[in-house]
Amino acid sequence: MAANSPQFQYPWRAYQARVLENLHLYSEDRRVHIVAPPGAGKTVLGLEIVRRMAKQSLILSPSLTIREQWGQRYRDDFCADASLISNDLDQPATLTIVTYQAVFEYFKRNGTSGLEWVEVLVVDECHHLRNEWWKVLDALTKTFQPELVALTATPPYDVSGIEWRRYNNFCGEIDEEISIPELVNSGDLCPHQDYLYPVLPPVGEAGRIKDWQEHKAELLAAMHERSGLALLLQEHPWLANPEEHYAAIFEEPEYFTALLSVMKAQGSEPPASALGVLHGEATIAPDLDDHWVNIFLQKALRNDEYFDTTQGKDCLRPYRRIITAMGAWSQGKLLFEGDLPPGGKTKAELESPGAKLAALVEIARFEAEDLGADLRMVMLTDYIDQEFLPTTEHDRTEINRLGTIPVFETLRRQNNELYDEDLAVLTGSLVIIPAKAESRLLEMAYDELPAKRVIRTKPLFENSKYLLVNTGGLANKYSVGWITQLFTEGFIRIIVGTKSLLGEGWDAPVINSLVLANTVGSFVLSNQMRGRAIRTVRGNPDKTANIWHPVVVHPGVRQGGPDVDRLRRRMRAFPGPRLDGKPVIQNGMARFGINWDKTSQQAMELVRDQTLRLATKRNDLIESWNTALASGAQLVEAIKPPEEQYYEKKDRLTLHYKESIARYFKNDYRSSLRQIRNATTVALAGVYLLLILSPDKVEWFGLVASLLALILGGLTLRRFIPMYQRSKKQQLAAQDEQIRELESGMPRYLLYFMLLILIPVISNIWVLSAFGFIFFGWMFAFLFLYAGKAMAAAARSYESLSDTGLRLKTYGRALAESMQAAGLFHKATPDQLRLEEDDDEMYLYLSGAEHHDTHLFAAALAEMMSPVDNPRYLLRLNQPEGWAEGEYYLAVPSVLGNKKRSGDLASRITKAMKHDFQPVYTREPSGRLRLLTARLQASGMGETAMAERDMLWR
Repeated sequence: MAANSPQFQYPWRAYQARVLENLHLYSEDRRVHIVAPPGAGKTVLGLEIVRRMAKQSLILSPSLTIREQWGQRYRDDFCADASLISNDLDQPATLTIVTYQAVFEYFKRNGTSGLEWVEVLVVDECHHLRNEWWKVLDALTKTFQPELVALTATPPYDVSGIEWRRYNNFCGEIDEEISIPELVNSGDLCPHQDYLYPVLPPVGEAGRIKDWQEHKAELLAAMHERSGLALLLQEHPWLANPEEHYAAIFEEPEYFTALLSVMKAQGSEPPASALGVLHGEATIAPDLDDHWVNIFLQKALRNDEYFDTTQGKDCLRPYRRIITAMGAWSQGKLLFEGDLPPGGKTKAELESPGAKLAALVEIARFEAEDLGADLRMVMLTDYIDQEFLPTTEHDRTEINRLGTIPVFETLRRQNNELYDEDLAVLTGSLVIIPAKAESRLLEMAYDELPAKRVIRTKPLFENSKYLLVNTGGLANKYSVGWITQLFTEGFIRIIVGTKSLLGEGWDAPVINSLVLANTVGSFVLSNQMRGRAIRTVRGNPDKTANIWHPVVVHPGVRQGGPDVDRLRRRMRAFPGPRLDGKPVIQNGMARFGINWDKTSQQAMELVRDQTLRLATKRNDLIESWNTALASGAQLVEAIKPPEEQYYEKKDRLTLHYKESIARYFKNDYRSSLRQIRNATTVALAGVYLLLILSPDKVEWFGLVASLLALILGGLTLRRFIPMYQRSKKQQLAAQDEQIRELESGMPRYLLYFMLLILIPVISNIWVLSAFGFIFFGWMFAFLFLYAGKAMAAAARSYESLSDTGLRLKTYGRALAESMQAAGLFHKATPDQLRLEEDDDEMYLYLSGAEHHDTHLFAAALAEMMSPVDNPRYLLRLNQPEGWAEGEYYLAVPSVLGNKKRSGDLASRITKAMKHDFQPVYTREPSGRLRLLTARLQASGMGETAMAERDMLWR
């Protein structure tokens, strides 16, 4: 590098220095993938990486604004000459910086021709990549094979599996993720907290939900009542003659399983011909629930010719009547699974816009009261809904939407002196400001463009305190900056805007209260929006930010309803201090300390009151961050196993060994009784033989006793000899009878043995000694060589499988060893595994490892410990003795998805768990059948079987 080449002019932050120190590890696969939130200095980090690579580079950005930021940073922070930068693909420079759209247009005209100079490709905010842009990048990388630098604040963690694999295959594994707690710790982001604000639906909506739930319960109850449907299903062609319908069955395997599920609910056994069609040695008939009812009735009522008969229609009529009455059909689809009524107007109503608007008014009032003139609030919505603009002061059009204008108008109508005349609307096509801010806006416009009049305003309506601002033409380029400056200076204290304009790229560090009034649950957009509020402000070291999530909670609905589900997806990505007093930083809904199994109106009102109380304690928020940050040094990805006692109570392998313990105990008990009998017989025979060989040592009483013992022994043998001649099944039946005798009283044959023992004992001590030696020697040999071994092995297996912590650590150790052997870790070793148990929570993670390794391991362990999805390889259990549960599978994580690596994992799991597992390739016909079986098993497990990936500060 030449002496006068560009150099970064400032000290590197600790986390930036860490990334640069490990750059040689990250670039081994010619791909560097960095995740850094807003405020982390991602742009200068990317520029330094490119500078160190010292190759001609193409930098792609999602917008013109961000494109300009790259060039500005290179010139200002690296003292780079402008000649080193180009924005023209036809005239490249050392750094050529263009938008994704620009390279797409170039590709449409020229293909990849003329781009052979690209040695390094930088994709900024790579989560933006659209379908058509992928084609360009794929062609570019395959043709010229440049080194890749992928930078983003928001990996698309929650996209579909196909989209994630495409993203991951292109960008590579995430090499480093600079975490939000790390940035708060360094002072680059401010302390902040997410607050859930429960919104309770109006009484009318609650009534409709209750009706829906009651109809669902009625239908499920009806389908569990035995009826003519049970007999009709026995003759269904797929069940009666599956061989003739294999093609159809394999096209719709879930319908086949649904038929079995309905049969089970009706109290019927499937025909013998249907056993094992899809599921190997056993047929899976999951319990009938919403999912299987939906699959069965969707096809049976619409597409199954077998039920399109008079008899079939009669059998299904009661169920058709219920689902029709509840309105479960929507555009030809049965939507019975949902917790809320589906479709059209009802769905819009159930989003409770009126109740949410009331919640926004309450949040605005609360924050304005608490912060006063310091309030800088932003409310983000999905849509503008411009038709709700008022026409007069007395316009009271009913507001039934949650767009930007409905929110603004609802706040304006309050005439609340706490924030009256402090509202603004900022969208791409509509801007409204307070009339009092007009002169300052004109002043800024004049300073920027003194030769032109670019701002025109008009009252929102006659005598309004608010103005509509015309931002067309030249003003469009500057209007967002000008409104932001008004906001910063306090002329505006509450901005209502759209997520599309203010969600990404907008910079307003003064925000101290953010309300996410949108319905988007994606990680990408939610993270971008939160990033606006958590930036620090120069000169205000005590800045904190409240982030509000108004969410409709439907009391009595499973886990709170769909709005809570959206929030649940959001919160998986956002770490912060817990609200229940624990001094820890973590992500997920657990942060709120809410029991989602109890969502009554009273419980949610209590949550709301507690939330408002906590939100005023901003000094306590700073303290909670400081306390939690002092307890660790890095954010680690940890695996939380399925819900408490899942493996003990629901895992089929664990339950098999639990049943085996009882079975082996019974067998050992029976065997012990037999061996007592055998040992006594042999001991007596030995004693009598000794008596015959040494008659001089036996007095006359001993001879008489021996004679009587022989007679009684003969009678006893008459009872035992036939037992040895019976079949195994008869033997077990006879032993069951003896066990029952033992429970009711002493078995007769034991009485005989006691008499046989007593008579020689009376004879003399020498006879007793000989008898005891032979008897106890026999029993010792039996107990040492056989008794209890199988039961003890089953007990050990049960204990290891039912102990969630032990199972988690055993799986994790085997997986970490396999990943290390495959060379997937940069530095981590299996010895860095840590199992953490705290009350009812348990986590496993790699301690002290770099992000790449912790992220890769957590993703792999989550795949292996969750129900099977669509892996390239499965691990199939070679079934243990007495197994009658069908197939048992584990998923091989995608990072180990080849023959060698899956085989290595199988051997390590086999050794660790002492259960024989074999790898199965799922991309061939026999493997696809096993994958189908595994996925159908998984579909009946539910969310309780899922392992969760959590983030913890440790």
